[in-house]
Amino acid sequence: MNGCKENNKILREKIIDYLKPDILCVSETHLEKDEQICIDGYKYFEHNRKFKHIRALKIYGGIGIFVTYNLCDVYKIHIIDKSLEGILGLKFTDKVSGYNFIIYACYLAPDNSPYGKNSTEFFGHLTAQLYLNNDADQIYLCGDLNGRVGNLEDTVPGIDHLPQREVIDQTVQGHGETLIGFINDCRLCILNGRFKPEENNFTCISTKGKSVVDYILIPHDVFDKVGNFKVYTMNDMCDRCHLAQYIGDRCHLPDHSILAIEVNIDAGTNASCDVSTSNDSTCTSNIQRENVRRYNFDTVPDYFMTSDSWKQGMNELIDLFLICQNRQDEIDNAYEQFCTKVKCEMDQILKYTDSSKKVRKKYKNYKPYWNEELHKMWKDMSHAEKLFTNCRGPRHRKEYLRVEYAKCKGIFDKALRRAERNYRKHVVDEIESCCVNDPRKFWNHISNLGPRKKKDIPMRVYDVDGNACENMDFVLNKWKNDFSDLYNSPGIDIETDNFYRHVNQMRINMENNMEDDEYLCNDFINNALSFDEIERVVNKLKSKKAPGIDTLPNEVLKQNDVMILLFHFYTKCFE
Repeated sequence: MNGCKENNKILREKIIDYLKPDILCVSETHLEKDEQICIDGYKYFEHNRKFKHIRALKIYGGIGIFVTYNLCDVYKIHIIDKSLEGILGLKFTDKVSGYNFIIYACYLAPDNSPYGKNSTEFFGHLTAQLYLNNDADQIYLCGDLNGRVGNLEDTVPGIDHLPQREVIDQTVQGHGETLIGFINDCRLCILNGRFKPEENNFTCISTKGKSVVDYILIPHDVFDKVGNFKVYTMNDMCDRCHLAQYIGDRCHLPDHSILAIEVNIDAGTNASCDVSTSNDSTCTSNIQRENVRRYNFDTVPDYFMTSDSWKQGMNELIDLFLICQNRQDEIDNAYEQFCTKVKCEMDQILKYTDSSKKVRKKYKNYKPYWNEELHKMWKDMSHAEKLFTNCRGPRHRKEYLRVEYAKCKGIFDKALRRAERNYRKHVVDEIESCCVNDPRKFWNHISNLGPRKKKDIPMRVYDVDGNACENMDFVLNKWKNDFSDLYNSPGIDIETDNFYRHVNQMRINMENNMEDDEYLCNDFINNALSFDEIERVVNKLKSKKAPGIDTLPNEVLKQNDVMILLFHFYTKCFE
């Protein structure tokens, strides 16, 4: 988003991971020549500008398309158009049925830009591409076209039987008239505003105003293939993904929205293509998160696991353990009742938070100087933006709300920069003081200044041709075959047989020794368990560690009643 800097990369990857699209079309990548963006699980097709304008401080423009490796296994993908700057066309052909569809990612610079002067050539080239590929089963055009079409008709009333387009941007500006001419000539239609009204919104929102300049265009006969269309504003997306803490001087909030559509492919594959302008585009998907309950043991009340009902329940469970027969199902059932009783006690008395393990890791507070004051300012700015974008009143009312939104955004930006400066000054002062007073803490600070290490195991292997592959099925199958070859190498059967004969002989010797009248058994190992042994081992457990499969924290196991029950449980197991 707004380039490929490391801080923006974090913001981009978290949004993509939240929405999980199959196909992403990206506009304004700000990349030069053969530079690429790397995202785990996606193959990238780029079309960057080759040269920078002599007066430009950095390179602008650039487009790209991301495709998941799973989709690459189903479809044969090749670039069909890369001849004109700002247009990238990909053709997807099903490897089995031959069904195909085409996606064009487009970026047309504003009309006051040196690169946006010749819009006629741009749309003329697109028209020629559509006629050359008219045999495709489906065609999609998406991107930032920097044209406001307002109320201009993109269909013929009374002839084209399509839903009426809800117009939220009444202004005609930029390349709007040229765009409408191109749409009418090629018999295309605009998806913006033709689905649920509550999911339609402005595609560019800033303190200067709001507008619709990003579009998804399709032929009329493809309209029935589109399941849904939705516009995600960046403020809304940051609230959904809890990304407000990642915004700062080096990671600005993009002003273009995310356009997402769900597409039904007749060949039997469901694909989703999302389009945005200067941000990454992502697609809607349902993410199932398993709720993990975290308990606070810092302040445990005195009546925790000491009430009469708790003691009565523990005595009943102990009696249940004592009368259990030596059957696995009875012991498992008794232990399950014990775990349920402990969890109910913790839920009723202890403070806890419900959170997903996945979300807790990915959306950890990245900025240590983020506080409640900044959070309140962020909410105020988001509320002001929604009032501004949803306003359909007179012009003076819209201008008033725009000024209020710009004011709230300015207050938030200044407070964020001030908090960051104060935090960095505090860190520098602390490091300087530790340099003299506490050298060990000083070097701990120095080690934390480096870049963060990514601890994830990369799901990537190399095939026989030396090409990197990130397809999940291929990676797992490769690992399976490699480990199979490792443990089934020539001669390993002989070694295994020798080892087995050696171990079996040792077992026979031990059994013969035990049958000897002079054999002395180890009373220390064979004696029954004592409560002191259980207590000594349990008290050695460290606090605030991840629980086991029964999800019982170590702090609970250290309670006296619980240790008594564990003593009877282990005794029954050894019996």
